Amino acid sequence: MTGFLCALGGVCLQQRSTPGPATYSPPMGPMSERKHSMISMGPCDVYNPVVSVSSCSSSASSESPVSRFVDRLLALLVCGHDRVGLHVRTNVKDLLGLELSPALYPMLFNKLRNSIGKFFDTQGPVPINDTNTQFVEQTIAIMKNLLDNHTEGSSEHLGQASIETMMLNLVRYVRILGNVVHAIQIKTKLCQLVEVMMERRDDLSFCQEMKFRNKMVEYLTDWVMGTSNQAADDDIKCLTRDLDQASMEAVVSLLAGLPLQPEEGDGVELMEAKSQLFLKYFTLFMNLLNDCSEVEDEGQAVGGRKRGMSRRLASLRHCTVLAMSNLLNANVDSGLMHSIGLGYHKDLQTRATFMEVLTKILQQGTEFDTLAETVLADRFERLVELVTMMGDQGELPIAMALANVVPGSQWDELARVLVTLFDSRHLLYQLLWNMFSKEVELADSMQTLFRGNSLASKIMTFCFKVGSITQPCHE
Repeated sequence: MTGFLCALGGVCLQQRSTPGPATYSPPMGPMSERKHSMISMGPCDVYNPVVSVSSCSSSASSESPVSRFVDRLLALLVCGHDRVGLHVRTNVKDLLGLELSPALYPMLFNKLRNSIGKFFDTQGPVPINDTNTQFVEQTIAIMKNLLDNHTEGSSEHLGQASIETMMLNLVRYVRILGNVVHAIQIKTKLCQLVEVMMERRDDLSFCQEMKFRNKMVEYLTDWVMGTSNQAADDDIKCLTRDLDQASMEAVVSLLAGLPLQPEEGDGVELMEAKSQLFLKYFTLFMNLLNDCSEVEDEGQAVGGRKRGMSRRLASLRHCTVLAMSNLLNANVDSGLMHSIGLGYHKDLQTRATFMEVLTKILQQGTEFDTLAETVLADRFERLVELVTMMGDQGELPIAMALANVVPGSQWDELARVLVTLFDSRHLLYQLLWNMFSKEVELADSMQTLFRGNSLASKIMTFCFKVGSITQPCHE
């Protein structure tokens, strides 16, 4: 019955575009609860991922049966019953990950995000306990199953709620667990989830994708241990090698086309900070390659289990080379100066590795025109040309599109930017003509022209503030 409700729960969220005939709903409880049985989900749960489910308590959607149903399933993910607890937890995890209606994905993402976010609400240290760790592990398994699911309709609903905050909080919690066996296993599963997430990147929505991916790379590279792991137990060594492999596979997917973004407030220039960040990652990858070579040499000298472990390093080495290629490909301007010297390194293996990396980025079609000294100025110049682009009839498609989509709270800044750009191109007259025409078109009466808090009014105000740039308009 629970699986049936999971699979068909999406019908409770169907929006009615036009009023239709009344539908019979059988009585299912007291009248106070029955009146909500036919109410569909409101937009705050499904179509606005920024608003949490708990903040919509005043609407019918947060009180709907399907919302309470999902809450109860999440509570059962950490069921602690002595006899049937494990069975319940396993079944609920599989139902949510494999049977849940795609229409319920946004609601589930929001509820998981809110639940995990509570771990970080307190002022003190993050509460690390068996229940929280169990919930995190269950969440990782559910998310991986959902993203692995390519059934019809899943892509449509995956992007209706952002999972950035939830993913970052998952990593932040797991990295506190240390390096015990269970923690290593959870980290490995989380890395596999990140890789799947990047495979479904086009179906997901990100608020700040580049910043999010940079942060994930920072966290996951901390888990790459290489030969720094001095564990005496061969089983733990195997687990750490699995974690190295999973971490590097996830990092490879994250670094594809990713320009490095250093943390703000480092006190150094952007290019210098990018250069230092590139060197940090590139050095880590080179050290990991050296570790692979050393272990492979040991494996050839001794037999048995060590030889079997060394054979598994071929895949790790391949992932590391791919990570270096993706890193250099997306950051040639800041990284080539650090990596080009490896082509002349005295160690033959190092030179061969660099040639392999260089070959891969050339095959990927890396553009080296970003190495020009004027690259930043050229990029801004192209951006200005795009914003000030004018059509055959004097229309300004990009500027007017910005005027339509930028929220009112940012109109002052937009007015300043538009006036500055168009004045630098001697196109201020065209900007004012288009903005004023739009103002007249939308005005209810002549008395309301330029009296509202509109973008056209703000542009006109900024022109008068500057003063000198209004001369072309008077002429």
